Formats: sequence, structure tokens, C-alpha cells
Amino acid sequence: MFKYESQLINKLTKFTDYLLLNALFVLTSAPIITIGVTLPAALTVIRKLTQDQQPAIIKVYWQELKNNFKQGCLFSGILLISWALLLLNVAFVSPNPLINLLINVGCIWLVALIVLVNFFMLPYLARYQDSMQNIVKQSLFIARANFLYFLSEFGGTVVLVVFAVSSPLRLLGTIFFLTFGGSVILLQVMYQLTGKVFSKYE
Repeated sequence: MFKYESQLINKLTKFTDYLLLNALFVLTSAPIITIGVTLPAALTVIRKLTQDQQPAIIKVYWQELKNNFKQGCLFSGILLISWALLLLNVAFVSPNPLINLLINVGCIWLVALIVLVNFFMLPYLARYQDSMQNIVKQSLFIARANFLYFLSEFGGTVVLVVFAVSSPLRLLGTIFFLTFGGSVILLQVMYQLTGKVFSKYE
């Protein structure tokens, strides 16, 4: 009986830890410019939770925010500029077919850059302490070596973004989902997927 009660308590504790992490991530990511700092911090906490290390969530999260602040801010800037240019390109329609073709090609490259930063460089930052140059270099190498994974994340990003912005109701639903537990679910999925990729080189 005590064994089952202990297992239940452990599961409830982990559940509340994930809820706390979701709240921390949402609050600290609200300024948007901080996403490059908060995402690696959240992935680090999830790694510790997955490995049953029972970390002090707030303490570890705050420590990781400080550790990755400079590099994370640089990646945040890259992401924000990429998203801004992408939205501008999507909104701009030219009567010239050639210009529209160039815009579409530019959109593809911008999405590719966003995927590289979001699914390779920031997870790399969460796992290893390294220079900015090495983070970019190694992330590009891993992305090229796992091209099918890169393509799947590329397609998934496009589908999710199109779904979220296709109507005001879906956008509100997406925000609600991410705010009340959805963020940590997606982060857990990201950790599992990137873990399989990065573990090949550890």
C-alpha cells in the first residue's frame, strides 16, 4: 500500500513540477525577446525532470536563464528579425511574378533559419556550454546530418503557424493551449526529439 502511495505522490509531484515550469516559461517568455533565453532553460529543467533528478524548478530555471542570457539574447534577436521579415514577405504581394517568386524563396530561407535556431541551436545551447561560433557550426553539421528530421520540423512549423493564424478563434485557442499547459507539452516533445538527434554525437 505504501509503495503505491509513494508512486502516486511521485507522479503528482512531477505533474505539479511540469505545471510550475509551464507557468515560469510562459511568464518569462511573455516579452517575446526573451525566447532565446527561456527555451534552453526550460529544456534543461525538462531534462532533469525526465532523468528523475527532482530539481528545484525555480532555482535551476533561474540559474539557466543567467547562464545562457547573452547567447540566448542573440538568438532571440535572430528569431525576431526572421519572423518580422517573414510576416512582411507574406503580407507583400507584387503584380510581378518574378518578384513574388523571389519573395517565396526568401520565405523558405527564413523558415529554414527559424527551424535551425529553434530546433538545433537553442537545444544545443541547453545541452552544452560552448562558444557562439561552435554552437552555429555544430548545429549546422547536425542539421545537415539529420536532414529528414530538419525537413519534418520545417513542415511541422509551417503547418502549426498556418493553423494558428488561419482564424482569430484558432489563434486564441493556440494562446490558451500554450498558456495552460501546452507549452510544457511541446517542450517535452522537443526534448525527446532533439535528444534522439543529439545523443548520436555524445
